[in-house]
Amino acid sequence: NQVGITDARKAKYDFSDPYIASKAVLIVRGDNTDIKSFADLKGKKAAQSLTSNFGKLAETNGAELVGTDGFDQSIQLLLTGRADATINDSLSFLDFKKQKPDANVKIAAQEENADYSGVIVRKGDPELVAAINQALADIKADGTYQKIADTYFGQDVSK
Repeated sequence: NQVGITDARKAKYDFSDPYIASKAVLIVRGDNTDIKSFADLKGKKAAQSLTSNFGKLAETNGAELVGTDGFDQSIQLLLTGRADATINDSLSFLDFKKQKPDANVKIAAQEENADYSGVIVRKGDPELVAAINQALADIKADGTYQKIADTYFGQDVSK
């Protein structure tokens, strides 16, 4: 799992430069033409973990929540027509589509703001942070980062 860079965490820990970005995405069946934005969730069924931020986002946009245990169950409810949409993490969706490229799902919309993750480091070790940042810069410069991103997500996930 990634460790999100937040102000609360930065108060306790140091972080490397961000190495991955994640956005909330609205996922629908591939043949769905009715839902094109988060606002289009009004009156629709959204398969969501009831306690997640994604569930709150769906509810804020007027969706009727269908409770799930997580991403896989949400996608199954969507594919079987028991839900109209799900909101989840862009990285989870990209990984799923990389594993199952023929799955009949697509991204209808995504939030503009991204959450960034970095390597978490104990406070007060600037040499370690600098070494990690240099390693990240090196793998980006030599193409290794992009190869890894392509392998697991099918695209650049740093922005």
